[in-house]
Amino acid sequence: MTLVYQIITLALSIIIYPWLKINKKTAPFLSQRYGSNPVPIGEYYWFHGASLGEIQGLVPLIKLLRAEKPKAQILGTATSVKGYQQMMEIADFASLLPIDHPIYLNKFLAHATIKKFIFGETEIWPSLIDHLTKCKVSCYLVNGRLSEFNLKKYLFFKNFFKRSLNKLVAITCISKIYQERFLELGAKPEQVQVTGNLKYDQSGELMNPVSAKILEAKIFNKKLPVFTIASIRPDEELFFSEILQNYPGKFNIIIAPRHPEKFNYFKKYLLNLDLDFKLKSELNQPTDSNLVLLDTLGELSQVYSFTKVSFIGGSLIPGIGGHNPMEAAPYQNIILIGPEHQNQIDCVSELQKNKAIFVVNSSTEISEILDNYLELEDYGANAKETWLSFQNKSKLVFGMIFADA
Repeated sequence: MTLVYQIITLALSIIIYPWLKINKKTAPFLSQRYGSNPVPIGEYYWFHGASLGEIQGLVPLIKLLRAEKPKAQILGTATSVKGYQQMMEIADFASLLPIDHPIYLNKFLAHATIKKFIFGETEIWPSLIDHLTKCKVSCYLVNGRLSEFNLKKYLFFKNFFKRSLNKLVAITCISKIYQERFLELGAKPEQVQVTGNLKYDQSGELMNPVSAKILEAKIFNKKLPVFTIASIRPDEELFFSEILQNYPGKFNIIIAPRHPEKFNYFKKYLLNLDLDFKLKSELNQPTDSNLVLLDTLGELSQVYSFTKVSFIGGSLIPGIGGHNPMEAAPYQNIILIGPEHQNQIDCVSELQKNKAIFVVNSSTEISEILDNYLELEDYGANAKETWLSFQNKSKLVFGMIFADA
């Protein structure tokens, strides 16, 4: 089966892969998938995440390693361009992961010594795991998750993937559901444990309440509860038109688009509604307006710090899967999210279990929550408690991986 897998992988890399992957964004980086960006001579701790979300779950471990071993060299790889760009900021050497075939892997690793390999969340690369274990490299899967769809796909070749899983030292899973799926696929019980998602471990990164109040006072003159529409995507604004027109006297409202290239899109939308709003980038003093478009980068977590009710975007329209609601949880926000939150299902399920989030399907449901927010403050407190349950898990996982390093 291993030989068949390698033959298929090589054939795809030669015949099909370039046609599937070439576009304006990936074309400049395509050669890296063929091992053209070899790791420089040295010893490395290797961290791999498929895309930006998976890499965020590795960041707490990388920070702990930097603190514990300042001279350690870190190799970071990803399978998406955005993930690769993120790795360039946090690793000593970054690259797209080569195609999972010995030809490309040997070329990529020819001059490097790997001390440990840490990867998350769902990617199982048999040739890579086989290559590293033959070189006596300990391999760890963290933030493990395995969708029902992928499980069914892998079960067709259970013995093949079981061999790869059994070569791992440990698998730490986001939830018990995923633990059970890895066990069904053939992982050994002593390998697998539940630790939660490390990307929710944000200890030491929170804004204190005094600073939050100061920041709020720099934006709004009127002292009203804040409703933040966070990480919103085009077409989701249609759910909020009536709310934006009816609630400015009851709430201060912040609209935070997910992507900076869409700032003008949402600006035009608000102009078309003929609403009185201000751009955050143009505020030199607090505004009397109750509506602000957050057209600046890196400030959403600060906004959560003084928000009372937050809606998490990317969840009202199909194809995105929702954004991370746990970012609002430590600030005791009453959190709302739409029904299209497949990428956050483990997080949303945990919050739902603790009565800490509302899944909303319409503007009517959102309005009802805004009208009754004072009676729902327990949801905000429960959200923070849920968030606290994830804290310091990174240290636990770090100790498992690096105790002998």
